[in-house]
Amino acid sequence: MTIAIIGIGLIGGSLAITLKENGFTDHIIGVDINSKNIDKAYRR
Repeated sequence: MTIAIIGIGLIGGSLAITLKENGFTDHIIGVDINSKNIDKAYRR
């Protein structure tokens, strides 16, 4: 399953990590206007 998250700051990023760690999804698409959030999410 693929999940898209709009806004990958503190809350969206935490949600993405939790979903991935608990096996709810294999693929996450994250979208954010803040390039720092995008870089941080990509490194995780």
